[in-house]
Amino acid sequence: LARPGFAGILSLTLPEALHLAAAGVTDDVVVGYPSVDRGALRALCGGADRAHGGRVAVMVDDVAQLDLLAACGAGEAAPVRVVLELDAALPVAGGRVRLGVRRSPVHTPAQLAALAAEVVRRPGLELHGVMAYEAQVAGVGDTPPGRPLRGLAVRAMQRRSRAEIAER
Repeated sequence: LARPGFAGILSLTLPEALHLAAAGVTDDVVVGYPSVDRGALRALCGGADRAHGGRVAVMVDDVAQLDLLAACGAGEAAPVRVVLELDAALPVAGGRVRLGVRRSPVHTPAQLAALAAEVVRRPGLELHGVMAYEAQVAGVGDTPPGRPLRGLAVRAMQRRSRAEIAER
């Protein structure tokens, strides 16, 4: 993290993020997946052992997760940073098929804007960012060994996907 150009940590779980923040590893931790761990959410939102100091951002992709944050005391000690997750799978065949990982029910800019408005409307929450993981681009090797035609198809799909998510 001390190298120029690097900042923050992506953690897999909220307890991991709270531990990293409390240990002073970084002042910028984002949890890569929505959490329903009520104990960890209470610690994040204002529990007695709250040690993250506003350094942890949680991922959400549904209003029900905002309700859970509110039920756990969001904003009691400080605003809770929220990152919205946009599904970045590539819709094909008129949207009947999606290439990539379905990570979120939030697919369209309108759905994302509505969720963002809901975050901003709620006291105790702070809109911190948006994440979209395009697994069909980043998680797929674009040059499979010994499979040149497949490589051409993969690279074409990746180009189409990058253009589609940029437009969205």
